[in-house]
Amino acid sequence: MSIGYSEITSTISLITSTYLAYRTHKRDALQIKKDKNETEKKNKADLTARIYSVGKSSHRMKIANIGIASAYNINIDVLEGGEIMSSHDLDSKFPYPKLDQHQSLDLILSIWIGAPNRVHMRLTWSDAFSESNEKELHVSVT
Repeated sequence: MSIGYSEITSTISLITSTYLAYRTHKRDALQIKKDKNETEKKNKADLTARIYSVGKSSHRMKIANIGIASAYNINIDVLEGGEIMSSHDLDSKFPYPKLDQHQSLDLILSIWIGAPNRVHMRLTWSDAFSESNEKELHVSVT
């Protein structure tokens, strides 16, 4: 039995087509995963906080939505350092109804000598991706 030119060509064609089908399948799977991640990202809000100075002796905490989606029903649970935060401000602003992308809210802080220099808190909110999101932050006075 002899192997001719057509058998060799057929074998090479079969190997090539199998490899290309595998590569196409792998690329399609990666594209589907990428599309899913982008869709999830579009539906997620991401809250962050920072403390900044206003003038020489006043400070504020800014809570901002740096995600793409809107955040709803935002709550704050102060775990440590809450004595520098205005309880009236917390009670009157939370739960905060909605923060769109790039929106923020400010909280009044009272800093004195010997006061805690950071706040440990948990932010909770809902968005288009999930009804219960949570982020724990340590925010320092600069």
